[in-house]
Amino acid sequence: MLQKPSTNIGFNNLSSVKTVDLVNTFNLAFSDYFIKFELTESSLKTKLSSEKVDLNYSIGAFDNEKLVAFILHGVDIVDGEKILYNAGTGVIPSHRGNGLTKKMYEYLFKNLTKLEVNTILLEAISENIQATRSYQKVGFKINRELTCLSGKDIKIKEANKSISTKKVNDWDLSVFKNFMDFLPTWQNAFHILNQKNNVCLAAFQEETLVGYLIFNPKNNRINQIAVKKDFRRKKIASTLIHHFTENYGDTFSIINIDTQAKSILAFFEAIGLKETIGQVEMKLALN
Repeated sequence: MLQKPSTNIGFNNLSSVKTVDLVNTFNLAFSDYFIKFELTESSLKTKLSSEKVDLNYSIGAFDNEKLVAFILHGVDIVDGEKILYNAGTGVIPSHRGNGLTKKMYEYLFKNLTKLEVNTILLEAISENIQATRSYQKVGFKINRELTCLSGKDIKIKEANKSISTKKVNDWDLSVFKNFMDFLPTWQNAFHILNQKNNVCLAAFQEETLVGYLIFNPKNNRINQIAVKKDFRRKKIASTLIHHFTENYGDTFSIINIDTQAKSILAFFEAIGLKETIGQVEMKLALN
C-alpha cells in the first residue's frame, strides 16, 4: 500500500549509510521488479566497486532517518568530462507514488555546480514505460536502444586452428579501442574494466593481435568482444568463444549491446544466444 509523504522525508548522500541498511533497502525496492534481483552485502560491494559507485554522489531519501529510496551513482572522468552513471534507482513499495525519484534528482541538481558534473547516464528497461517517463520528466532523453543476451550450453563447432588464444594480464586499451564498432555502455566501458574484476582473452595470428574478449569470471558475463577489422570473417570471434566455453563454462550473458551493432548481434544469434530484455540508454547533458 502506498503511503502519504511523511513530513519527515529528508535527502542526503549515502556516505554514512551502513552497507546492511543499503542492501536491505535495495532488495525491498527490487522485490517486485521485472527481473528477479537480489543482492547480498558481498555482491553489493562488488557492484559498487565494479561500477565505480561513489556514495558521496549517490542520493537517498530518508523517512525519520530510515532509508526508503536511493539513487546509486558511479562517477568518472571520461574524455575530460565528469560523468555520473545511475547504477540503480529504487523506492521501497510503501513509499512509491510520492515522486521521490524526481525529488532525489532535484536535491542532486542543487549541488551539481559544486560537484562539477557534465553528464548523467542511465539505462532503463524498454518495457518499463513508467520509469522511462519518470526520467524524461527529470530531463533525460533517450540516447540509444540496447539489448541484453544470454546463452546456455553454447557449443562452437568450428574454430580457426591457425589462431592461438591465451589469457593476457597486460591490456593495451588504446589498441583495443581501434577494434570496436560501437561505444560500450558504462558497465562494459574501458574506463570501468580492470584486471581485478575481469579477465581478458586475446587471439593472435602468429604474433599479431587480431581479437580479444573481456569477461567477468564471477558471473560469466562478457563485457566486450571484438576482432580487428582486417581479420574479420575468419572465425576469430568463434575461436575466442570456443576458448571461453572450454575453460570457463558454456553458459554466459552479455548486456547492453547497441542495437545498431548488427554484425556482433548476428554473430551472437548464430551461436545460439537469445535476447533476454531490451533497454534504452538515457542521457542528461548539463551546462
